[in-house]
Amino acid sequence: RSPGRLRPGGRHPPPPSHRDHPALRRGHHPRRRGCRPASPVQEGPRMTSTTTAPGTAPAHKDPVEDRVGESLPARMLRVLLTERVAALALLTVMLVAVFMFVKKAEDIIPYTIVMSVITLINFLASFVWIKREVKFVRVHAKDMMKMMSPLFAVLLIANANMLYTYLDQIFLSKIGIVENVTYYVTGYNIATLLARVVSGAVSVSVPRLGYYLGIGDRKAYQDLVNKGSQAFFFFLVPICVGLASVGIPVTLLYGGEKYFFAGMCTVLFAIRTIGWALEIIFGTQVILVNGYEERLTILYFVGGGINLLLNSVLFFTGVTAPEYYIITTMAAEIVLLLLEYVFIRNMELVQVKPILHMLKKYIVLSLGFVPIAFVVNHFVPYRQVVDKQLLLNIGLTVISSVV
Repeated sequence: RSPGRLRPGGRHPPPPSHRDHPALRRGHHPRRRGCRPASPVQEGPRMTSTTTAPGTAPAHKDPVEDRVGESLPARMLRVLLTERVAALALLTVMLVAVFMFVKKAEDIIPYTIVMSVITLINFLASFVWIKREVKFVRVHAKDMMKMMSPLFAVLLIANANMLYTYLDQIFLSKIGIVENVTYYVTGYNIATLLARVVSGAVSVSVPRLGYYLGIGDRKAYQDLVNKGSQAFFFFLVPICVGLASVGIPVTLLYGGEKYFFAGMCTVLFAIRTIGWALEIIFGTQVILVNGYEERLTILYFVGGGINLLLNSVLFFTGVTAPEYYIITTMAAEIVLLLLEYVFIRNMELVQVKPILHMLKKYIVLSLGFVPIAFVVNHFVPYRQVVDKQLLLNIGLTVISSVV
């Protein structure tokens, strides 16, 4: 139909639009000699990863995402690996320095100097690392005074061990039997050696949990607590139950014949570490992150007061065995866990049943290590010496438990 012919009704057809050209549909005009290329046709804003559809809430940008667009899981993994590698390197330097400068039991001053220098290097290296990742800002005195109360509460929380394990050591030292303190410390060091490495995975999730609470996403917060608890219990509970099964031979291998009687302390501390793991979830990831650090401090002092009372009863009744002081600490920590559980339920901070269900599941699965250790001890017994029989006993127990 020619453009000049009338349509029915006497109206002319509309002129052809410039958008009907195939090239223009792609957003550009064809080049003509002596003419500048036309600008692309603007068809409204495009939807990108940072824009949202009309009528929807804007997406929250991850506050921990850095300048190069590094995702939070990758950043957490990088920071955790860097921290562990640096800690391992510093621990290696410490062990080499101890073997070089500490030759006999009387070398207390060289040992103190080595430990002080290593601690200073640790603080300086941490400062340099933090300075690279976090920029310092000016804080006014008025704002600082507002933060003194929560900072003081965090200070008390960081030193809460003074009312638990350190208090036990003080009572044992007052008894006058040096070997009991040594047995206590040896069992504590063995049990917490691997537990503290695993607990780093829980610590790095605290900023993410605070972020979810800050934006009001309770579902994401609950999911992250459940996932962190599951990963924590998956690694820690089998380690603790397995260590409780082979605590005596492992202590004998760790310290030699002189520390054989510290084996029962290692067993008790391995069992106690399971409750310590649950307390980290309740205290750090739930109560502290939700902003109840003052209430958490009060709960810590209540549990510490119970431990002080029980230790005093043991001390004045003439009980000298370190195992009983570990049991009193475990009893005080059970009371602390019950108080934290009641507080979390009353304040409706998080659903506790999934956490307890995961803990119970991994404990039940790990109890299979106990009969394995019993059978190995029956057929491959060990003596109070470090020999091939002891190594065979530990090796068979570990391999059978893994299989």
